[in-house]
Amino acid sequence: QVKCDKRPGRCMQCERLQLDCFGSSEEAVESLVNGRSSARVEKRTRTYRSCNQCRSSKLKCSGERPKCRRCAARSIACVYDTDSAPAWIRSIEQSTRRNNEPREESTMSAEAENSESNDLGIREDGLYSWLFSRALPSVPLRRRLAEQYFNHHHPLRCFGFIHKPSFMQRLDEDKLSSKAELALLYIVCAIGVKFYALHARQDQYQLSLKQVQLAGSQWAKQATSMILGDYGNISIENLMATLLLHDYEIGSGNHAQAFLLSALTARMASALQINLEYSTDILYVGESRGAPSAVEREERRRLMWACYDIDTWNGSGVEQLTLLNETDIKIQLPCNSRDFLHGRPTITQNLQSPQDLEFITPVSMPIASSESLGIIAHYIRLVAIWKRILRYFKHLDEAAAPWLPDSEFSNIESDLRRWKNDLPESLQWNASSIYIRRESSQLGALLVLNCIYHQTVYDLYRIGLPELFNIREHLHFPLEQKEYQERARLECFNNAQQIAVILSTALQHGADVLADTKLPSLTYNANRVMLYYLARYISPNSQESQRILAETVKHIKGNNEALRAMSPLFPLALALVW
Repeated sequence: QVKCDKRPGRCMQCERLQLDCFGSSEEAVESLVNGRSSARVEKRTRTYRSCNQCRSSKLKCSGERPKCRRCAARSIACVYDTDSAPAWIRSIEQSTRRNNEPREESTMSAEAENSESNDLGIREDGLYSWLFSRALPSVPLRRRLAEQYFNHHHPLRCFGFIHKPSFMQRLDEDKLSSKAELALLYIVCAIGVKFYALHARQDQYQLSLKQVQLAGSQWAKQATSMILGDYGNISIENLMATLLLHDYEIGSGNHAQAFLLSALTARMASALQINLEYSTDILYVGESRGAPSAVEREERRRLMWACYDIDTWNGSGVEQLTLLNETDIKIQLPCNSRDFLHGRPTITQNLQSPQDLEFITPVSMPIASSESLGIIAHYIRLVAIWKRILRYFKHLDEAAAPWLPDSEFSNIESDLRRWKNDLPESLQWNASSIYIRRESSQLGALLVLNCIYHQTVYDLYRIGLPELFNIREHLHFPLEQKEYQERARLECFNNAQQIAVILSTALQHGADVLADTKLPSLTYNANRVMLYYLARYISPNSQESQRILAETVKHIKGNNEALRAMSPLFPLALALVW
């Protein structure tokens, strides 16, 4: 858009810029009609960089490749710098290529993968380079990782909601194709590879602590992108993947992300209405064809209770942070693992009592029996009691004195004692149960159940240690109740010691037993209780005090050893060592 001087033939501006000139508007129309130009010249090629010879001579370079006009006329070598285009031009070109050219997911961040692998000391073609790749490994390796997941993580607390035979069949037949199913596969592999890498490290395969901690992290990121990129897809598979991702983030120390994911799981559960039984005909006496199978219904129940579990832990007794109320969960407790594995429809019990099963028809009502209950059901009842304890301490100033027989404290104490008495011998921490549960890959679950029981006990009796637990409203103990206060303190101390004993025994069976994300903080808090009790209430003068001191120091050292053993799975565990 430069003013034309209308010089006949070719104007000055077109001659200067070496452009085709069509003359004045009248001449331009005539030229276009006749299909000719008043002056055609070869269009000038512009360049961002001059060749080295032209630049050194301070002469204008035409910029042709491989030789400019001046170098070609003089028959001399024509050399350009490697980066002939300016940096801003190269940046634009690269950005354009990324936006316009479709690329495979595995190549989108190849440079980032290689950089991370190099930082970890893993060669791109190394034996374990696939542990840090964004792409999942081959199908045989995926199966091995899924087996690791089902052996070590699946039995823990409430995470046994995936029916293993169905999942493995879909994996072998390559039927995990939807985005939600792929997200579930990615997070299952991300959790399973932790144990694969841990075992490789124990077998002297030269994997460092950091390499074990970061193994599968790219797959977890992929699962996160799939879940959050399609969070409007409310499905059973998407809820499963989100629950597992929540636990993965807890183990990685990303508590803010986990807190937000817990809200997403609660809303998904409400949208799916899995807090209600699909049908009161649980035994399929008159069920119509096309109804969900017994396996699918049990998956829904277990998912609901898993959502309740993490909502309870994240709420910590604060009403405003709690999204799920047990009174709104009108489903039975999960059945035992055998019935779930074989897809047998089973009637269990309600959360509160065996007789309170209003959603089941009277014809189907069984005789109350704990044999149908598995380790998950007992754990859920324990979590419900723990939730009541936390809420009790939120209004301690309004509650009746705990030593009164009809007080809220006494009722909780009685229910906790009843839970312990109703716990089958096979679920208590003893030598026989340890080896039986080890063979069925449930030793980790048995460990967590008993450790959380002892934590629940000392959380109840924290009234005796108000300074340690930062209780806002200190309870005043009259002189005649000093013995009651001493008993509460001793209960805290003894149960913290029991946690140390359990962890010490469990560690003898391998670090992969310590796989629950609650164990690092639980171990740390047990150490706090023991050290506080020693410092405040044990006099070092007596012989009995010396024995207690030596025993407690041994327990704390054992807990520290357990925390170090957890560190490959949970990076923050090392920071909790005393």
